[in-house]
Amino acid sequence: MSTQHPSTQIPDLAAADEAWLREFLDRAREQAPDTLGLEELYGFVFSIVSAPDLVLPSEWIPAVFDADDPPFADDAEGVRFHHVIMALYNELNRDVQDATVHLPGCIEVRRPAEANFAKDAPLMKWASGFAQGHDWLEEAWDVDLPQEVDDELGACLSALLFFIDPDFAKALLEESDQPASELPALAETLLDNFEGAMMGYAEIGRLIYQARGH
Repeated sequence: MSTQHPSTQIPDLAAADEAWLREFLDRAREQAPDTLGLEELYGFVFSIVSAPDLVLPSEWIPAVFDADDPPFADDAEGVRFHHVIMALYNELNRDVQDATVHLPGCIEVRRPAEANFAKDAPLMKWASGFAQGHDWLEEAWDVDLPQEVDDELGACLSALLFFIDPDFAKALLEESDQPASELPALAETLLDNFEGAMMGYAEIGRLIYQARGH
């Protein structure tokens, strides 16, 4: 089902490793300011495992830091980082394969839905990382799709990117000729269907992958 191929030698991400990864990424930002945080990383990797082309770790891992030289303190830290991030990758990839896509536990969903526009909101950070990954893989998604599928992809993207920024959300309202007063209701609707949009996005990526003869 998936466009990606997990390593069977690396187990799923353990809670202790996720905590270590969060702390490491926070420290890495001191040397590489554009390093993704944990919530952003989950969104970014979701875009990778859902992509319609196979993306090798050697290609996407450097993008986590947006730097040529990852800021590892020593070789041991580098080895642990690669082990942990591949465990995260495997877990998300398996969810796509099994059609059990969901937000990770560290992504706290806030209510009311508009609270997820806050700069410290985990869902906003996830959406930011997802946007970075999708934009990075833009060429992989450049394909002529049946109108119905193209419309579905657009709807999925609108939902997954919605909480990045309230101005973006308001622009979506304007495009659909809805008044700004509808923003709270639309936010609640999209939040309720967020994981469905994740699943739809992943399914379309798989369809494109299969259509390319992989």
